[in-house]
Amino acid sequence: MIVSEPIDVNAFTAVTAGVQEAFQKKIVRLQNPLYLLELGEEANNLHVRVLLWVTALDALVMAGNLKTFERRMCNLLGRQTFVFPAMVSLPQPQYTLGDVVCDLYELRSEIAHGGRIRERFRKAVGFEDAQGNLIDGYERNYQRRQILEEAALFLLCLAQRTVFTNNLTDVVADEGRWRKHLVGSCP
Repeated sequence: MIVSEPIDVNAFTAVTAGVQEAFQKKIVRLQNPLYLLELGEEANNLHVRVLLWVTALDALVMAGNLKTFERRMCNLLGRQTFVFPAMVSLPQPQYTLGDVVCDLYELRSEIAHGGRIRERFRKAVGFEDAQGNLIDGYERNYQRRQILEEAALFLLCLAQRTVFTNNLTDVVADEGRWRKHLVGSCP
C-alpha cells in the first residue's frame, strides 16, 4: 500500500499498525477489504480482480449504489486525486478518481450480475499521461477495462492507506461515525 518515492516510513508504520489493529479489534469493515485485496492479487482473471477490488471499496465506504459509491469515494479521497502515482521514470498518468469511479462501479455491477461487458469497457484506449500521450510500455490497444482493473487495485490500496495513515480505524469501526465522516461536498 506504499507507492510513494521514497518510502514514507511514517506511512509504512501507520499501515502496518492499522492492519494489525483491524485484526486485533476484529473490525470487519477493514478486514474484508484486506482479504479481498489479497484474493484479487491471487486471481488470474481481470474480471474477477475487478469484482473483488471494487467490492472491497464498496464494503469499505458502505455504498450499495452508484451515486453513494461515487460521493463517498470522492469524499474519502478527493475527486481530483490521481489514481496512479507519479513515478520517477514515467510521466503522471492522466486518470483521476472522478474519471474512473462511476465506471468502476458499473463494470463491477456488470460482472457481478452476469451482464455482457459493454463495448465502452472493451474499447481500446491506450494508457495515457496527463498530456494525453501514450505511456511507454502500454499498447494503443490497451482497453478501458484494463485501466479500470489497475485503478481498482490502486484505489483500494489508497483508500486503506488513507484510513490507516489518518488513524481512522476506530471511526471505521463505528458505522455511524464512519457514515458521518464520509459525508462531504462531492456530488
